[in-house]
Amino acid sequence: MVRAVEALAAERGFSPDQCHIWLDLHSIPQSNEATKALAIGAIALFAATTSHFVACAPETLHLDTGLLCSRDTYLSRGWCRLEQWAFMLANGTDSIYFWGDASGGLQRIDNVSSWIETSIKVFLGEFTKGEDKELLVDVVLGLYGLAFVSKLQRADGAAERGGGAGMNCDALWEQLQTHKAAIFPAELFGDLVELLETELTDAIAQAARGSGFGPQDSESSVSSHGGLKSKRRSETKQDAFALFDRHGFESVLRASDRLYTQAMREVRRTRQTTTS
Repeated sequence: MVRAVEALAAERGFSPDQCHIWLDLHSIPQSNEATKALAIGAIALFAATTSHFVACAPETLHLDTGLLCSRDTYLSRGWCRLEQWAFMLANGTDSIYFWGDASGGLQRIDNVSSWIETSIKVFLGEFTKGEDKELLVDVVLGLYGLAFVSKLQRADGAAERGGGAGMNCDALWEQLQTHKAAIFPAELFGDLVELLETELTDAIAQAARGSGFGPQDSESSVSSHGGLKSKRRSETKQDAFALFDRHGFESVLRASDRLYTQAMREVRRTRQTTTS
């Protein structure tokens, strides 16, 4: 891990002494089960707010089980896929790497065969507790909502500029759309993805007309965070590397949460009507 960080520092041009590392084993409380559960539930947030991501997965034997651990076993785990999903939707794929051993060195995952295609299928990963998948629906859907908003922004910005920006993000977006059924299994998501896309498309149209996301988001709140208002759009264009505008994270998150709540309320109402 130390060699991986040193290689990353050399690759990205910063000093290892200025690097703050979030390492799941040491950064998640291990002795208190309650705080451990809370920290595990926030893994996606930790991953999304970091600036670089390195998956250290050399071939070695597990200390407790004696079983082989490798890149493939890392990629097979659902929680490992979740943290990658969160990082990629927040930052794109330019700053996520794989470190196997010193001979292979630091590799960008978009240069590793099938890595992205595999890692974005969170719910096809292995989970010790199958019920954990239900707990991740909100997280995965919310992050996708942020990516969807950014896609609309980039499409609008590309039309104004004549295209050419965000190619790395567009390649990832194509993967998301190609494997959509596997990423959002119907038994867990139903039609929530379609509902969210429709509602966010309408919200973006309202924002472009200067009305913001709704009465709960004031003018000053949306603008101060970079938001989605047209008058701040020039700042959004500067973040073409990211799948969503990090400055507008809080505003979009609040809007996504309200839309998701509305969608779930409608789903429950529909189910009750069908049952009765």
